[in-house]
Amino acid sequence: MQHTLTCVTPAVVVSDPRGGPNPRTAGYLTLSTYPARLGGGVGLSLGVGIGYAVVPRPVGAKTWEAEVSSYSYPFLLPDLRESFAYHWHPHVAEVAYPHLHLGPAAVQSGVLERAGLSALANALRSDVAGAHFPTGPVALETVLWLAITQFGAEPLRPDWRRLLPAPGSGSFTTPSTPLS
Repeated sequence: MQHTLTCVTPAVVVSDPRGGPNPRTAGYLTLSTYPARLGGGVGLSLGVGIGYAVVPRPVGAKTWEAEVSSYSYPFLLPDLRESFAYHWHPHVAEVAYPHLHLGPAAVQSGVLERAGLSALANALRSDVAGAHFPTGPVALETVLWLAITQFGAEPLRPDWRRLLPAPGSGSFTTPSTPLS
């Protein structure tokens, strides 16, 4: 996880002593700088929160491994308003599936100004603003790839394409894959 994060940020993975919201969570990982500002003049920061559970390996093995039990990957503007976020919190029955949120900052501030609204206003339709758009599992590598290829975050490593292969390439892990 730390290795792939070095593609976009010098922030380091730290254990959050508060733990995560998931009761199945043994621990919760976040970034030393939260959110981590993305380079390249994109004006976005990335938050990372990953809950993990410790589970036994397959029958016969005498070891345990950590696997993702929840995640939160918000993309935020410099004023910390959320543009969009990927979430998976299976402990919340109504939205136990992986999903995408569109936040108030998904609307350009110029649009808000022209409408006479505060920068803190949510100009999204209320049904869209409150929706949990199903996505399927979203791996951290996918989010980092998106930041670079779709939002212009400056990669910090020349080998980022090897560490963050394009979606659909068959090289991505899913949240149920053990953490490495």
